[in-house]
Amino acid sequence: MTPLFVPFATTAPSTAAVLAVDGAVAGARAIYSHWQDNHTTPAELNADTSTGMLVRAAYDAPRWLAPFSIACNNHVDADGLLSLLCACRPDLALRHAPLLIAAATAGDFTTWTGEPAFRLVVRLHQLIRTEQAGGAGWEQRAMEAVIAKADDVLASDDNPANGDAFFLERNAAVAQVADAIERLNAAPPQLLGRLAVVTWPRRLGHATDQFLAIAQPDDLPLIALSTVISPTCFQLLMEQTPDGLHVALDAPRHSWAKTVDLPIIAWPDATPLAASFSAREPSVGWTARPGAEASGFTCLLASRGPSRLDPALVAAACADFINR
Repeated sequence: MTPLFVPFATTAPSTAAVLAVDGAVAGARAIYSHWQDNHTTPAELNADTSTGMLVRAAYDAPRWLAPFSIACNNHVDADGLLSLLCACRPDLALRHAPLLIAAATAGDFTTWTGEPAFRLVVRLHQLIRTEQAGGAGWEQRAMEAVIAKADDVLASDDNPANGDAFFLERNAAVAQVADAIERLNAAPPQLLGRLAVVTWPRRLGHATDQFLAIAQPDDLPLIALSTVISPTCFQLLMEQTPDGLHVALDAPRHSWAKTVDLPIIAWPDATPLAASFSAREPSVGWTARPGAEASGFTCLLASRGPSRLDPALVAAACADFINR
């Protein structure tokens, strides 16, 4: 099977037997995807991540993979690339199944699943960045590269002899998360029922969900939060700056997907909460989804500007909203 990038709103080629992985692509003969808008994946393959689905498929490749000549996707990220890798190299899917699934979970759900998995995610992001630097067509090149370089991509990453600037960059990414985990363990988030409240002063800044980011300056790498709170927790993130609070209320980071082992969690409409805060300070521009999505992939509510509201008031109102 060969990989193919099919952009959003376009159709898979009708001249070949095409399997769509991770993203739902029109015209594909089958779709193995964990996105909530996909209802066609065979029940036997259901898993939390699309990579998990393709690992299941690899265990019976003659049935689930052999009928197809092309594996396609409409976007490029860690889970998408690993899904393609499993489809095109089922032998590697079986050999590295736990690592692949752990990396897909880390990449798609911003969940710490161990250093080897995290390093693989960063390695994939580095591969993507390299292809992006080459300009147009980077998506197809990234898909081809992860297949062509699969053995190197999945090789052990604990030997400095294999290292270069990319290796050192992965070390820095791990160290950044390890530092955040240590700080969160020393000062755990406040739990208000199903809401975890995280407040911190800005030092370096904070990057919202950027799936392809690599070791950006960040006071709170979101992946570190998964080590101190339940995956069912909503997260109220309040970054303290001299101008006021930057606030984001996020749903659990897996809750956008159609999961099997992780619980399905509905997204409540935060419009009334945004209206309540806006009534108190109209100039801030509190917004619910879809506008809040600019502040994070699972963000339900965000302040577009710095808020001067009492943090305790914001936390209490958000807790009441989430726990009702």
